[in-house]
Amino acid sequence: MKEQSFLPAGYEPPKATSRYTKFEEGKTTRFRILSSPILGWEYWDKTDKPKPIRIAYTEEGYKQAVVEARKNSKMEDQTVRHFWAMQVWNYDTKQIEICEITQKTILAAIRNYIADDEYGSPLKYDIKVTKNKDKDKVTYDVSP
Repeated sequence: MKEQSFLPAGYEPPKATSRYTKFEEGKTTRFRILSSPILGWEYWDKTDKPKPIRIAYTEEGYKQAVVEARKNSKMEDQTVRHFWAMQVWNYDTKQIEICEITQKTILAAIRNYIADDEYGSPLKYDIKVTKNKDKDKVTYDVSP
């Protein structure tokens, strides 16, 4: 006897989507920056449920982030990182996302394109970021 289908043929549950851009290993992520970045400091609060804490890009904000990050018990969890956060159009996910960048190599590359008269503001061209990993070393290739 044939089973009757409870769900439609070919049904796949929807994938959970994030509104944050992710750089995945071995993959090139192409996006268009849609807004000027919000600048700030970020540390992780690992005292209860781990969560990122972001503070305004000021000298006082940095000092506050350092004090708070030092409350984490492990030395590696006491890092304070500078970030840019901006709206982007992600061509892969076909949606507007928040792209938070803390990686110094990505930030430096974008700043170099901004300073180059041929490129200027990244609001005018797409950015491609490729994340590569070799053993424990992660690198990022960035191109317009």
